[in-house]
Amino acid sequence: MQTEKDLGTKIVNLGLFLFALTTPLTLFGEEMSVAIAFIGWVIKMINSKKIIWKKHPLNIPILIYLGTQVFSSIISIAPLESLQAMVNTEWPIFLFLTIVNNVDDDIFLKKILFAMIFVSALMGIYGVWQFFS
Repeated sequence: MQTEKDLGTKIVNLGLFLFALTTPLTLFGEEMSVAIAFIGWVIKMINSKKIIWKKHPLNIPILIYLGTQVFSSIISIAPLESLQAMVNTEWPIFLFLTIVNNVDDDIFLKKILFAMIFVSALMGIYGVWQFFS
């Protein structure tokens, strides 16, 4: 039977796989799939009742960067709009943190890479066909 902890992992994996499939197609799909994966990470943390955070050399610079972004948004003239703009533009950082803290399976990473290469190749073939027809 599926446990709640497994549900968070499945949501993260779904979001990352959707990211791989939608990257060559649309920015909206990328952003939504990152949001799905991030929500899955939050569900994993809520269900395990602890913060899931792995040590990585880039964590400190990323946290300093995000901290300065939040601080500058808070002291800006329009703090809510600034925070919303920050979330809309910093989604690649959330993707990196989600992958680093949730993916341990090399086979899953290879599947994601294969899906991204396959869809990119299809889009390339379609682009060449559109150019010549």
